[in-house]
Amino acid sequence: MRLTLRTLLAYMDDRLPPARAREIGLKIAQSAFAGELLERIREVKRRRRIATAAANTPTVDANLLSEYLDDQLSPDLVQRIEQKVLASDPLLAEVASAHELLGLLRDPIELEPKLRDRLSALDPTGVTDVLRASGKTSAETSVSAAVPWQPEVPRSSPLRYRATFVAAVLAVVWLLLLATDSSLFRRPEVNNELQLAAAEPAAEAEPAAVADPAEPAAAATAPTPNPEGSLEAPQAEPTEPPMAEVQPEQPVAAAADSQNQTKPPVEAATPAPAPADAPAEVENVLPPGPKSLYLQAENRIVMVADDKSGQWTNLLQIRGGDAVVPALNAVNCRPLLGNNWFGVPATFELGLRAAGQAWQAKTVGAGVFRFPDSPAELQILAGQLILTADAKQAWPEAKPPLLSLQTGTEQVAITLLSEQARVAVEVRPTATPLSTVNAADVPPAENDDANPASSFFLPIESDLSVRVTLLEGSAQVIAPRSAEPVNLNASEAISWRIVGGKESSGVERSTLAPATIPAWMLRSNADPIPEIEAVHKRVLDALAAPGVPGELVQPLLTDRNPQVGLVAADVLCLTADTGLLLAGLFEGLDESVHRRIIDGLRAAVAASVPARTAVAASLETRLSMADAVFAMQLISGLNETTARDRLITTRMLQYLQGDSLALRTLAIYEMERLTGGRQNYFPNSDASRRRDAVNRWQKAIDRNGGTLLP
Repeated sequence: MRLTLRTLLAYMDDRLPPARAREIGLKIAQSAFAGELLERIREVKRRRRIATAAANTPTVDANLLSEYLDDQLSPDLVQRIEQKVLASDPLLAEVASAHELLGLLRDPIELEPKLRDRLSALDPTGVTDVLRASGKTSAETSVSAAVPWQPEVPRSSPLRYRATFVAAVLAVVWLLLLATDSSLFRRPEVNNELQLAAAEPAAEAEPAAVADPAEPAAAATAPTPNPEGSLEAPQAEPTEPPMAEVQPEQPVAAAADSQNQTKPPVEAATPAPAPADAPAEVENVLPPGPKSLYLQAENRIVMVADDKSGQWTNLLQIRGGDAVVPALNAVNCRPLLGNNWFGVPATFELGLRAAGQAWQAKTVGAGVFRFPDSPAELQILAGQLILTADAKQAWPEAKPPLLSLQTGTEQVAITLLSEQARVAVEVRPTATPLSTVNAADVPPAENDDANPASSFFLPIESDLSVRVTLLEGSAQVIAPRSAEPVNLNASEAISWRIVGGKESSGVERSTLAPATIPAWMLRSNADPIPEIEAVHKRVLDALAAPGVPGELVQPLLTDRNPQVGLVAADVLCLTADTGLLLAGLFEGLDESVHRRIIDGLRAAVAASVPARTAVAASLETRLSMADAVFAMQLISGLNETTARDRLITTRMLQYLQGDSLALRTLAIYEMERLTGGRQNYFPNSDASRRRDAVNRWQKAIDRNGGTLLP
């Protein structure tokens, strides 16, 4: 059993079984920190007027604290709340006292039989008390008190039976009318206009006019893409989802057969995927050209990188983007986005589907994508997505769903061979953490003026690690530069590496153990939590105003609710706005928000040389040269060799005792990452508590011979 703050409170309140209590008692005896925390909890609960000190202390939402005490939060959120509680004596006293009171309320209360009978005989209407107050005789009062109260049984009214009879007569009349209506069950006429629109062949120069059976007729009027790739696309008229055109009386399978008969010649020429024992050519499996692609997401949170303006914007600011909604829609987003990169921050999701394809994809966490000009339907620069069969369409036995992806300059084809197939795709920019980084040592970006996208700090030329994992069902994958399809079983994966964002190398096949499957692959479509929905609404309302997304959400970093600041920091991390990220790092924010900002800076400097240069130059304007170099080293990440350097360890201890909140947060974040502990050090705590934690760090470092790692 883990020794957490909640288990420690349960041990103090005697709410654990004897075996667990002995186990926790041994852990407390062996841990100096646990013993110190135990005494601290007892002391703050006895301290008088401790509530007056909570006026200047950051608070935690009462609903979150109640869910924390009831063990209803995720481990990540539990860790953040415990950090907040341990950093404040008033908040710790409040949580400990609430835990004790809740434990007392759960204890059963024994009642004597005489008291139980007396309580049962009380009159809940209060008539007995009125009689006593009005001066009734003691005999009358005793008689009325001796007779137990009986609830009045409602009597049936004749009107009730009359209403029931009238309702039955009306129901019979309605059934007779339904049975005698000859036009009710008449088969609806087929819309010839829709058939003609679906049978028109697609033009390669205008992907928005591609007519597909799964695409509604209104999609044929979608605007044509701008040849220059600008975000100023024509207005897209909102249309009904494709499923709205299927008549209720027609079965789904029959509708699918009728659609297959009107498929354009280009689609009919696409062969089915080859079996595992026969070689297949990649060019024959990939789709012949661009298709209409639909997004299902909140248009205010879909961030788009405009190559012309050199800035990020959201889909709501693009003409026609307001028609894209989280529900099923038929707005072709290919002409809206052109050849621009787009994505959503973490904690938000984005759905994707293509016309004429029976698959659907949903992003998990932050990611950056693009609709390429190549035969591939989607290009992934960084991100994670889950590929499944489209539940809104009938399963095509003759032509299984196929998704063509592009990673770097290479293409991969994924075919779902079963209706229950779930495939996880992950593309992650990789780079070796830097041990020492100086602005003078960082080479400048090549031809920066000729490439406006370099200001986005996107990892276009970085190495990419690609992994395709089959979670359920069966699927087939054709890896880059491979003509042989690979049939995957459940929990099997193939991975490769894209060197410099171009060529691939080293395709490997592996099997994941259940304990090693990442948590994001197992995320289910659970109902949204009201508290998280309220946080998302705050951020979405801020992004509804015109302007740069990073500047719109920057004021939310200082919100009293750290969850709002975390979502705002996710927007800055997606757009890789290093200027706003550094500005937030040097503000007095919650530690969890600071850590999310550090993660965004670390990802940017590790994958983009221009971002590395910009961060190093900005640090030199905020700190001294020595502190700027070392802060850049902490942002990039230390390795085990530098963690065993005495000078590095001494410098980090000095930062823990310094006055700069940003440097304190950088130091403790890296020390905790390397050692796995933090010695109860919190950068937002008062100076005395930080001093005690630094002493504990010093003792641990002395045991390692003067370094962080032994």
